[in-house]
Amino acid sequence: MRFNLQPVWIHGGGLVVGEASDYNGSKLAFQGKVVVGNITGGSIDVNRNRAPSVRIGGVTGTYALDSELLGSLSLTTASGFDHPPVVSFALASDGKSGRIADSTPDGLVVSGQLLRQDRTAFSLTKILSDFVFKLETPSSDRVATVGKVSVGRNSILSGIADESKSGDGLVFSAAPIAGSLTAVPDENGRGTFILGTLADTSRFVFYVVTDSRLLFLETDAGGGAGRTRQLGAAQRQVLPFSPATANASGRMSASGFDTQASSFGAVSVAGSLEIQNLSHATLSWDAMSAHAAVSLDSLRSDSVTFDPSTGRGTIEIANGFANNFADSVAFYLASPGTGFFLDKTSGRFNRAIAGDLEAIGAE
Repeated sequence: MRFNLQPVWIHGGGLVVGEASDYNGSKLAFQGKVVVGNITGGSIDVNRNRAPSVRIGGVTGTYALDSELLGSLSLTTASGFDHPPVVSFALASDGKSGRIADSTPDGLVVSGQLLRQDRTAFSLTKILSDFVFKLETPSSDRVATVGKVSVGRNSILSGIADESKSGDGLVFSAAPIAGSLTAVPDENGRGTFILGTLADTSRFVFYVVTDSRLLFLETDAGGGAGRTRQLGAAQRQVLPFSPATANASGRMSASGFDTQASSFGAVSVAGSLEIQNLSHATLSWDAMSAHAAVSLDSLRSDSVTFDPSTGRGTIEIANGFANNFADSVAFYLASPGTGFFLDKTSGRFNRAIAGDLEAIGAE
């Protein structure tokens, strides 16, 4: 039965998004659409280290898939890669998603997802909305950003955002952002935009998954040649919000990087968050880092704030950093219990931890 489902999904086209997560070596980010059977078309954008961004059009290649929905993609297009990329993947039985996890012939460890695109959403009209987003650099020189952006009919972008840099602390908090679309979605769902913050102005490519979900990749870092470029995602906000919107439960998953010499290395966090009465939150998490593994149940936060006009809130967490997480976070909700969050701990103990919130019971 599972095998019979896959031809419908696979021939319907999918979106490939991936990132290399070798924090001490090369960095690679790519995303694009492949129309599969034999792979006969699509678009991929590649950022590797700080080299110029590369767009690959007319993607070609092959794929193989077994009865357990495990397979591999081999792309014959080589621009931007030392060798043509080959990645393994696993499809979900729902026919809408999958995961990529493999080492490429270049020796990079690549992870990411396959998502089925909705071709009817490939237009400016379909993405005129408010979105919350998360951006992050897959490197030890880590910068992470979360925020809200509105796409207007005149292609103007506006919103607010928070940004942190590991080892430095907050770059800005609840600060205005602005920009514009420089290309609307094409036949691959690909478009481009420019976005300015208090820190810099950068160029991005985006791919439309659905009218409620976009994927981002920075192609020209405004911070200059010394900064690794970001990649991320955006979710449509389900407005309007009330103050009570924040009172919900969600699963959380996140990653960051600790720059302290005694604990230098990547950090990962998974757990749950429940906000109650707009006054406090109860958090539970498991955290892994280079120096410790922490499992913490039912830690009550000191305070919660929430602005229903933007979907932005904050949580102060006593002993959060001491338990491999964060003393303070900002969050932006797409809907109750769902959105993105960011470590906004002050100073050198900030690890730029950024991640996803998913409502309990969400599909």
